[in-house]
Amino acid sequence: MLSSLLSIFRVPNLLVVALTLWTIAYSVIYPTLHTHQIEANLSFKDFYLLLFLTICVAAGGYLHNDISDGTTDRINQKRSFIDEGWEKQLALIGYAVITIAPIPFALSLAMEIDHPEYMWIYFGSVALIWLYNRYIKKWPLIGNVLVAGLCAGVVLLLLIAEREPLAMLKTIDTASYEYITQIVIFYGGFAFFTTLLREIVKDIEDIKGDQYIGAHTLPISIGVPKTKQSLIFLHLAVQLFLGYWLFYLGGLKISWMWIGIAIVLIPSFYLLYLLITAHETSDYGAISQWYKIWMIIGLFYLILYCTT
Repeated sequence: MLSSLLSIFRVPNLLVVALTLWTIAYSVIYPTLHTHQIEANLSFKDFYLLLFLTICVAAGGYLHNDISDGTTDRINQKRSFIDEGWEKQLALIGYAVITIAPIPFALSLAMEIDHPEYMWIYFGSVALIWLYNRYIKKWPLIGNVLVAGLCAGVVLLLLIAEREPLAMLKTIDTASYEYITQIVIFYGGFAFFTTLLREIVKDIEDIKGDQYIGAHTLPISIGVPKTKQSLIFLHLAVQLFLGYWLFYLGGLKISWMWIGIAIVLIPSFYLLYLLITAHETSDYGAISQWYKIWMIIGLFYLILYCTT
């Protein structure tokens, strides 16, 4: 039972989300604001409330995904944790609780920081994830871009929540402001593109089940060979982006450029090799896991860079 719950809610993924927010907040943004004696919008309690809401949105999305993907998972010979019948009804109730119960907390947080309009971030995220699981994931590329955007959006939450303090920082110390925004934007970009690559790889892996339900994912629409070529091109573009990022960070801490090349950039060439040599659908399952590991390595590098 416990292992099933851990799998349904993708607990390792939720931990990565939590660690990403914590790193951006307490290793990048808040120390800089504190140094310049600028009060943050989010108190200690507010930050962890934001973290809680983010986890609820992600967990609800994972649960709804498993509810929606029962048929394709069975066809693709993946373990399905939610069967038809009472288990599905129980899962739907759980999804409703996970997404509806946090609404008062989201409202409380929005009012606490004097931005009631930020409530729409919560509602919008829940709605987009529901639409993705129900409809958009069947469309070519659009669903992949949406998931990647939501993943990258996690690191942008703090820029939105701390908009006024960061604007004040910009007038006092432009260099510190640019450092914060560059860190957030670069890691957000890395998260976006690695997630996009992984989502397209998963579409190749799941092509049999997607064909059965009449989906029109990228591999179904243009074929696996052309999708593979697109993946290779996009992967090379991400490597260039990563190289620029490491060069920028190296300008601030030169030794960390070489560390980044060693632990983040070089492993990407092994991933490129796996992409080029992939032939069977099963090969893409391993590639998907390697992309997840690569993203975690990137986060680990960011943590080390920002805390030393």
